Amino acid sequence: LAELSRVKPNGIADHSTAWQQAADYLQGRGMMVLISDFHGFEDQLARHLRMLHFGHRDAMLFHVLDHDEIALPFNEAMNFADSETDERIAATPSIVADEYKQRMARFIESVRSDCLTTQTDHMLADTSASLENALSAFLNHRKA
Repeated sequence: LAELSRVKPNGIADHSTAWQQAADYLQGRGMMVLISDFHGFEDQLARHLRMLHFGHRDAMLFHVLDHDEIALPFNEAMNFADSETDERIAATPSIVADEYKQRMARFIESVRSDCLTTQTDHMLADTSASLENALSAFLNHRKA
């Protein structure tokens, strides 16, 4: 956990390549722990989870999202920046909040549904909470 807490994200995530490298490394039965926001991967997630499931590999998926990304707690007009591409967009949250929150809820539910369908454990991890606490809660859930 200490090592994970020092990792600094940068650049654009290449989920497919990372997934393939991990799957190649994990021969036979095993467990894969997936930690990502899964943005840009939602169309491929179900297929990759099915491959793990049918390969008799267990998986735990941490769906990591920033608290502000989930709640959109802003009121004033501002510029939003994509953390991977640095693409920027100006918006007034009070105008777009309802639509944004509906889309975010659908995205989170889509990831959760893909996990449920493939019997993959899923945990939505809010970055405002401790990764250590989230992992402990997740592991305790698996014991139950």
